Amino acid sequence: MRLFLGKFSNNYPEQIEKRYYAAGDENSSWYGGVKPGDYVFVSYEGKIIGLWKAKEYTKMKNTVNPKDDGVLLFDEIKTYEDVSVSNDFTRYKHFVHDLNLVNKVTESVKGLGFIPIKTTENCPNPEDIDFKSNGINIYIALKDVDLNPKEGDIRVAINNLEQMKIIAIEKFINGEFVIYDELNDLYEERNKEDGKFTIKELNDYALEDNATKKRKFLITLIEELEKNGFMKVSNAIRLYDNLLVGRKRSATTKADDSKTVISEETESDEEIAEDSEQYMSYASLLNFNPNLILYGPPGTGKTYATQKIIDHFEKKYFRGNGSYKLAEAENRVKTITFHQSYSYEEFIEGIRPVLNDDEAGNIVYKLENGLFKEHCINAEKELI
Repeated sequence: MRLFLGKFSNNYPEQIEKRYYAAGDENSSWYGGVKPGDYVFVSYEGKIIGLWKAKEYTKMKNTVNPKDDGVLLFDEIKTYEDVSVSNDFTRYKHFVHDLNLVNKVTESVKGLGFIPIKTTENCPNPEDIDFKSNGINIYIALKDVDLNPKEGDIRVAINNLEQMKIIAIEKFINGEFVIYDELNDLYEERNKEDGKFTIKELNDYALEDNATKKRKFLITLIEELEKNGFMKVSNAIRLYDNLLVGRKRSATTKADDSKTVISEETESDEEIAEDSEQYMSYASLLNFNPNLILYGPPGTGKTYATQKIIDHFEKKYFRGNGSYKLAEAENRVKTITFHQSYSYEEFIEGIRPVLNDDEAGNIVYKLENGLFKEHCINAEKELI
């Protein structure tokens, strides 16, 4: 039995309706080695919507890949409702938490649409898999804290409150915690270059590297460890990206002084629960209606989401290496924070006093554009 997670873009709903994947010839890397008879959990808009079985590679005219008729056809075995890829799929007790499960199932992997999923020996048949009633808990906890765990639960064991150092990654099996080889080895491999940082050290680096989401996670973790001795994590992806991956970096050496500059990695490494497909769907929506409102209480990620939507919009409709930061640097994006003192005159237009250039220094009044109107004029010029 071979299982895969298949990522289906919401830009091509035809593939879901007709149950096929269009990536050309059978040898295309996009298929990830899927063979007829293999089972695929279909990921669409961040959710598992069904279990399909690969039927055959064939030729079929389609709008997804009009230059190549090669497709993989599927039979539908089962449908799912309200099963999240990040929160439900990655916590299924009979799936093995290797890099595929804790990272690749939600990240954009270039040239790969199907991710192999390893299972335990006692995993049920694919048709019988129930994600909602067979999820595990994931804890980051002091080694001596009683968690009252259940079979399959994961624990990242911390030595003490003073150091907050990871000493083992374990799985609860047959009434005791034992080393979880796959996840423990992944942590060791990822952190062998500079050694293992403590939680407090990672928090300091997150501040230095401007990794805001990671720092928020670590601050909450430190508070929960100090208060309760443990924190429960919603999914394996959050655990990996914010803690087990260590300090994210892309190092470049300067020729003049041989210093290494540390910065955050690319967005595909930073995004966690949400699939980039969701941001792309909003970016596509902007192409039809430029008015998009994100709402919610302070601190729920509206600004972050807006920047990610613009990132995807730039890459899809402007240039391949486009980004929010580049658009902002080129004055094609403006950020405005409204407050009580923000006036109509500052935002749209208004009459403002200007000191005349004549010798008398008289004051004259001119109609000046506000920030929003000026931005609209610049956008119109860009369109022309």
